[in-house]
Amino acid sequence: MYKTIILEYSYTIIDSDAASKLQLQSFLEEYGNFECIGFSKTSDDGLNHILKYAPNLVFMHLNDEASSLFQMVTELHQYMTNLPIFIGISKTKNFAYEAIKHNFFDYWLQPY
Repeated sequence: MYKTIILEYSYTIIDSDAASKLQLQSFLEEYGNFECIGFSKTSDDGLNHILKYAPNLVFMHLNDEASSLFQMVTELHQYMTNLPIFIGISKTKNFAYEAIKHNFFDYWLQPY
């Protein structure tokens, strides 16, 4: 018989805004194959969290701190050979080009 394989992806959220972080987590909980392994408020905490737990996905809220988050992604290349998939989230399209330059997999506009 066929065996069903359910893939589970670990993720972390880097976001200084608690409300948007909870909204994203709630959205991802609707899908059974995502496991939250933590949150970070700053790029420094995010860097340490990614190095320690090696999540499959990293969701980043790109706001006024976007430049430090892009710098963090650049720094990760020094420490990891297999980087997680980065997804940028923002209320505007302002950081989309920069996200593409830093090899983000996707860029989501916040509907809230």
